[in-house]
Amino acid sequence: MSTKSAKKTLEKMIGPITFGMLLRSYMEREEITQTELAKVLGTTLGYVSNIINDRKKVSLSKAIEIAEILGEPERTYLEVAIEDSLRESGVKCSVELKNFRIGA
Repeated sequence: MSTKSAKKTLEKMIGPITFGMLLRSYMEREEITQTELAKVLGTTLGYVSNIINDRKKVSLSKAIEIAEILGEPERTYLEVAIEDSLRESGVKCSVELKNFRIGA
């Protein structure tokens, strides 16, 4: 199953996927704690906790950086970060990036 179809299936079951959900899913899959994730990302436990609990949104560049560090699909992490920002602004929509590439 592709990442895109997996995301759509999950959203039908549980609602919108948040960036915090992506990180919680990563932690569960890798069987690591928030402290260990903070260490991997080179940041603080508080920062990771705020993201995981959807109290803090990440910038688009930070979403890409986190995905790269974790070896996760940058496109998915970026799409979810954009959707988080849009929801925060009251816009309910799904984002699918086309012709995605990092850099100029």
